[in-house]
Amino acid sequence: DNNVRIIDENPYYSYVKLPDSLNNLLEINNDYLNYSTKTNINDYYKTGSSHLNQDRLSDEEFWFGNTTGLSSFAYFPTILLFAFLRLVNVSPIFFIILGRFINLLIYLLLVYYAIKKIPKFKKTLFIVSTLPICLQQASAINQDFVTNGIFFLLLALIIKEIYDKGKINVKNLLLIALLGIMLCFCKMGYFFVIFLLFLIPKKRFKNGKQKAIWCSLICAIMLIIFLAQYLNVSFDSPSKECYKLSYMIKNPLELIKIYFNTFYTWVDYMFFRGLFNGFGWSTKYYSTMLNSFTMIIYAILFFSGDEDAANLSIFKRIFLLVLSLLITCCICAAMLFGWTQVGMETIDGIQPRYFIPSLLLLLISLHNNFIIIKKDYRKMIYPILLTIIYVCTFYLLLKGFY
Repeated sequence: DNNVRIIDENPYYSYVKLPDSLNNLLEINNDYLNYSTKTNINDYYKTGSSHLNQDRLSDEEFWFGNTTGLSSFAYFPTILLFAFLRLVNVSPIFFIILGRFINLLIYLLLVYYAIKKIPKFKKTLFIVSTLPICLQQASAINQDFVTNGIFFLLLALIIKEIYDKGKINVKNLLLIALLGIMLCFCKMGYFFVIFLLFLIPKKRFKNGKQKAIWCSLICAIMLIIFLAQYLNVSFDSPSKECYKLSYMIKNPLELIKIYFNTFYTWVDYMFFRGLFNGFGWSTKYYSTMLNSFTMIIYAILFFSGDEDAANLSIFKRIFLLVLSLLITCCICAAMLFGWTQVGMETIDGIQPRYFIPSLLLLLISLHNNFIIIKKDYRKMIYPILLTIIYVCTFYLLLKGFY
């Protein structure tokens, strides 16, 4: 239309001309990527207060090739909202604020329903879903707010079926299948969680054959969707200089070396430090002391005593660990084939937010009574510890950005 014009049809290297107001907002945001630069909120307000429909197209070209390969499904709620806001001709700054608020609301509803449905591991699900990185992504305009929300809900419904009694309801299986398909279109690498269906006791089905048919059918559907997307991305990466799947098949030792170097270098960043320390591209970090203090608090929260630990068999723990590892390797593979240039010794493009589902599965598998906190004290201690985390995070944001 008159407000946006694509000037390069290449699916991976697309450019667009935006209205002046949006283009100026992006330029201001890029200025604040400097670690030492402080944000002046008035710059955003003054620049973003004009109306899109009254803007002329900017002469500058904005590249968005890093997102053109993403499915539009996760952005559907935002697309509907923005379509409506454009009809009433509001300013870009209002677009952003309201869009972020609606995304956060959708995420909170999904998480609330997940916590309500999951019969065990409620504490772990709540803490992971309220990690600073989760809340940051949930209150932004991206695909993570609905991706993580759907993953949490899907996992909760599967665990509910694993621990429920009586015969299984076919409607519940269909709902799980639907959420699984939706998850594949958000981030395909998370589909491995659907294999938890095989942990549902056979006695909940009519017989073992019925269980095998239902579980295999649902997993097969998701596997087909996964392969249809993943193989396409792997063989047609955006840059000819990136590693290719065919190359790695011929050089498995090099693949193992790259994965080993990546895990050795970044594993603490992927699964712990990066989930509460650092925010977005314009990253501001905790001090060393505050970072260590935060890590201790999360260790207490995650590994304090919980009755659910006694109900988790060794086999289920191993199964969860394997799925966590598969998701992690799959996400790393996407970065390897999509962003890592040939010759690099570690995988490029790694971001902690990608591993939130892996972390949740990992923490459930590690459920234990390592730190004992009396049940009567938990309702007081847990909120206090979480409040300390959020106060520290709020302080970091104010000190780092403003």
